[in-house]
Amino acid sequence: MKPNLTNSVRFIAVIFIIVASASQYALAREVVLQDNKLLVAFDTDTGALIRMENKSTHWVIERRPELGASFRLFVPLSNRRYNFVLGQKQHAVKVEKISDHEVQIEWKNIISEHGGVLPITLTVTVTLQNGAFPHWGVPNLDSGVMMGDPAAPIISDFYAFGARDFDTKDALAGLVRAATDTTVRAPRTNTYERDALADYLKLGYVPEHQKGGYGNVSMTLEYASADFALSQFAKALGDESDYKLLLNHAQNWKNHFNPETGFSPDEKERRLLGTWCCRQSSNL
Repeated sequence: MKPNLTNSVRFIAVIFIIVASASQYALAREVVLQDNKLLVAFDTDTGALIRMENKSTHWVIERRPELGASFRLFVPLSNRRYNFVLGQKQHAVKVEKISDHEVQIEWKNIISEHGGVLPITLTVTVTLQNGAFPHWGVPNLDSGVMMGDPAAPIISDFYAFGARDFDTKDALAGLVRAATDTTVRAPRTNTYERDALADYLKLGYVPEHQKGGYGNVSMTLEYASADFALSQFAKALGDESDYKLLLNHAQNWKNHFNPETGFSPDEKERRLLGTWCCRQSSNL
């Protein structure tokens, strides 16, 4: 099985950009985090950031609760790509202080603009320490909005830059399987780790009118980049066989190089049988 980390690496963008009405904050309860530099407060009903103050200068950075930020999600549908989930229309089921420096906020069964209620749980962990204020958002479902296999280069980079406190052999095995086995998918959402993988492995590129996913040229480049990163991970762990296999796959980017026009998918796309054709759409 592929590492669980991949379930959260494909990316749904979480943008803290929400505007809510001022009246709802008049009697709002707060969950407060503070250190020696910063104080921040979150509304217990919406999860919005409604107060922020620099403690050393007494500058009230967020002084208008009605402009408090929560989130925005982009969740494409099969018949409509632009489908947003607006934070101001959601109710937080949990706004909980889980440590002196952390708040965890959770929204369930969120309501989208064009798809109704979606069975998505969004959990955001906010950490405040030494004036730093990162937000980590993790949805429980894969939206399928991004093509490629980002877990491979991310985990490979972790190892390359010194991360060792994880089961490296198991991680490599899962990532190699995801890069070479066309059946690897998330059963609940029916999302494949690599769409159009069968064509990619057979032809050395994702062709025009690929089966699954979108953007044949982009998918080929994404997979080739992931394969190169994974080949280096395999080499570092002494797996010579997978290193050679994946390094060979990483050269597949060349198969979208048209010798007549150069690498120019805006002019021509590569078909299933290897021929080049005029561009049919912007879905590259």
